[in-house]
Amino acid sequence: MTLYLFDAHAHVAAAGDPPTPAAPPLPGAETVGRLICGVDPADWRDVNAAAWSWAGTIPAFGLHPRSVASVQEGWFEELERLLTGNPAAWLGEAGLDASKRGLAGMDEQDEAFRRQLRLAKRLRRRVNLHCVKAWDRLLAALDEEYLPDGRDGFIVHSFSGPDEHLHELTERGAYFTVGPLFSRRESRRDRGRAARIPGDRLLLESDFILAAGVDVSGELVYALRWLAAARGEDAEALGVMISKNAGRLFHG
Repeated sequence: MTLYLFDAHAHVAAAGDPPTPAAPPLPGAETVGRLICGVDPADWRDVNAAAWSWAGTIPAFGLHPRSVASVQEGWFEELERLLTGNPAAWLGEAGLDASKRGLAGMDEQDEAFRRQLRLAKRLRRRVNLHCVKAWDRLLAALDEEYLPDGRDGFIVHSFSGPDEHLHELTERGAYFTVGPLFSRRESRRDRGRAARIPGDRLLLESDFILAAGVDVSGELVYALRWLAAARGEDAEALGVMISKNAGRLFHG
């Protein structure tokens, strides 16, 4: 049986930049598509080009919280132009990050995030979200700017919050990605968190910087096996469920 896998969160290598080294592809697994997420205007055009040239690629354009402090004026107008010009595009990677010094302040991040959510709601686009240590603010922004009239079925990339927020996000229609970021570091906390995500809301991701022709099926299967072990489930059956989740979310 072949597992048909969708990479629900990845990035694109700019011209001349090296992609993330990936494990060799595995027999019996095939990556059939990917969501490529932009993080600032510098990579949005590369994301757009990949969407047109790589089969199975869905683009996402967003301003990452770590780009808020350095972005130039006019970024929002360019974002709106790209989304309007590609009706299949998502908004993201966008969100809030309170984990490091040197980032824009939380009020500045919040303003940029809310502008993006309002745009996604107006254009009826799904969103791919980044959040670290700012879950209450993220939920407030979602409730006030995006839900319930935005698109249900948004993604929370590499969820790292407590169980109460996992429950609240699930109630709001969230899907959650798991990938090498969790499986390679092998922490007890990550295993417990991954085990508690509802099965019908699980997705696989690489979070790799990709170039044309890079196959990440080996990485996705590694994450899948780790996830199955954490949940006490059969890896093949879990892979089939996750593929169905991706099909439902990305292709309706």
